[in-house]
Amino acid sequence: MLVRSTALVPPYYGSGLDADCGPCCLQVCSYCPDTAKLCRKGHEYLQRQWATEGIAVAALDTGIRSCDDPARLHALADTLAAARIEALVRKGLALLPHP
Repeated sequence: MLVRSTALVPPYYGSGLDADCGPCCLQVCSYCPDTAKLCRKGHEYLQRQWATEGIAVAALDTGIRSCDDPARLHALADTLAAARIEALVRKGLALLPHP
């Protein structure tokens, strides 16, 4: 007999510090149809990028107050595309054991 009910499914978490993207968290659900979720902050990625390029920036907690080269900073923000995020996810998933 099948009974419709609510169940709590435990997710598994892993956090890390990527050299390009900064701190991130990977959440993998233990229930089959659900997938993995990557949590990261875009401004952390920008902080890593402007530090490597030497751009002087006045940063806020979750944003940017002012910048020496706004056009270059905008171009750096545009480099955070789906391909770069997918590469970060694949790098994290490669560390997890697979059946």
